[in-house]
Amino acid sequence: MDAIDKVRSGTPLNEIPRSEVSYQVCLAAVNKNGLNLQYIAEKRRNYALCLAACYQNGLSLEFVPAVMRDERIYKVAISRNASMIRLLPPELMSAEIAEIAVKNSGKVLSLIPERLKTFQLCKLAVEQDSSAVPYVPNGHLTPDLFERVALKAIPDHHRSYEVCLNQVSIQGRQLRYVPMAFRDEKMCLAAMSSNSWALEFVPVELHSHSEIERIINRDLEVLPPQQVAI
Repeated sequence: MDAIDKVRSGTPLNEIPRSEVSYQVCLAAVNKNGLNLQYIAEKRRNYALCLAACYQNGLSLEFVPAVMRDERIYKVAISRNASMIRLLPPELMSAEIAEIAVKNSGKVLSLIPERLKTFQLCKLAVEQDSSAVPYVPNGHLTPDLFERVALKAIPDHHRSYEVCLNQVSIQGRQLRYVPMAFRDEKMCLAAMSSNSWALEFVPVELHSHSEIERIINRDLEVLPPQQVAI
């Protein structure tokens, strides 16, 4: 097996004899595992090798010489590993790069400057990862922000009545994650109207509410018997 076949099969570049390490071997190595870039002498790390390495593994940016770190390199590396935004010079930070990073990992919202935290970017971040919520500016913490976030993933202190109502109106069985204090007639009716199987999470004393009772009677044949209060 020659050197190219070895690196293509996963052999780290530093285990290949120096005499066999040609440019083609280096290129094959970083295409297999971008972190092989660290084993290439810096004077041999040209732009093509660095770009290929970052495309294969964003963490390879750590080993790209500073003089080669242009906007394109950063975009590629960040699109492959959002954490690499921490290496981005402030002067290159843009709305486009912020979006690339957040699409890859919502939690990197913590590394985005406040000036770039638009509502849409924050919404994208929390939909990608609900752990990004603490980094959302207070002005953006509205029910619309959590529209596509599962209620169980929304931190308790952000589960307002309005947020819960919006959620159960879309998927009734999310009523199970609504605080009991919010499970009033309006909340439960919205949940039941969306999905009658939400009955399981409706307080028994509300089963006799006229509209809820109507839905129960309408769907009696499909509702599990144990959910229906006799």
